[in-house]
This record gives sequence, structure tokens and C-alpha cells, in this order.
Amino acid sequence: MDQAGQGYRAAVLQAFQQVEDELARLKYLKQQIIKQTAATISAHKAEMLANYRYQNGAVTYLDSIDRANRSFAGRSRIVGAQSSILGH
Repeated sequence: MDQAGQGYRAAVLQAFQQVEDELARLKYLKQQIIKQTAATISAHKAEMLANYRYQNGAVTYLDSIDRANRSFAGRSRIVGAQSSILGH
């Protein structure tokens, strides 16, 4: 194979590798979004329960705010992962 053919073959192989790497990265990010979504749903339920308990005098306002903060942090991580998928 001549030099131009070898260069073309190397460029094609590199392109295939880049596509494979990107597909693996996207698969990983999607898995992370699924896991984070489940955790965020759980945090949201805990937030709602803490709000209910606060309204009924069972916990302090700080407990309620802490749960809200955790719920927000989870949603923020989901948005970050989604942004990574769209922005890369």
C-alpha cells in the first residue's frame, strides 16, 4: 500500500475510534442520568415528607430545608449530565 493509502487508512481508523469513544461516553452519561434520576426521585419524596412533617411539628425547619437542598442538588446533577450530552 502506498503512503497516501496508509494515511487514508489511519485517518479512517482514527475516525472510527473517535466514534466508538463518543458512543461509550454517551452510554455512560445516560446510565448516570438514569441512576441520578432514581436518586432524585427518592430525594424529592424525602423532601415532601420532611415538608409534611415540618408542617405538623415533627421536625425543624432546618430539616425541611436540608431535604429541599438535597433534592435540588440531585436535579442540578441531572441537568449537568444532560448538558454534557448536548454540549459535547
